Amino acid sequence: MRLSILAALPLAAALALAPARSEAQVSATVHVGTPNRAWGREVVVRPYAQETYGDWHTSYRHWQPTTLYFRDGHYYPRKVPASRAVVVYRSHNSYFFPPRDEQWNNKDRRYNYRHRPTDDDYNRAPH
Repeated sequence: MRLSILAALPLAAALALAPARSEAQVSATVHVGTPNRAWGREVVVRPYAQETYGDWHTSYRHWQPTTLYFRDGHYYPRKVPASRAVVVYRSHNSYFFPPRDEQWNNKDRRYNYRHRPTDDDYNRAPH
C-alpha cells in the first residue's frame, strides 16, 4: 500500500504546481471575395483583334476552342462550383473571345456555340 501512495505523490505534486489557467493564441486567415487556389490560376481573356490573331476567315483553323469557367468576374481553366461555362479560343498562351462578326456565327464546327460568350463577357474583357 505504501508503494502506491509513494507513486501517487509525484502525480499529485505535478497537478498542484500546474497553472490553474492557461492562455492560447489562435489565428485564422479568411479570404472573402478572392478566388480559391484549388480552382487553378485565373485566365485573362482578351477581345479578338485581327492584328494579333489574324483575319478570322483564314486563321480560325489554327485557333483551339477552349472551355473556361466564369465565376465572380474571373475565368478559370477548371470547373468551379457555381460557375458558367464559356467557350473562347486559345492561340499559343493567349485566350480570346471569338469574333463578333455576323458571318462568324456557326462557321467553326469545332466551337460549342451553346456556351458562346454573352455581351457581359465581351464588355468585361480588358481592352
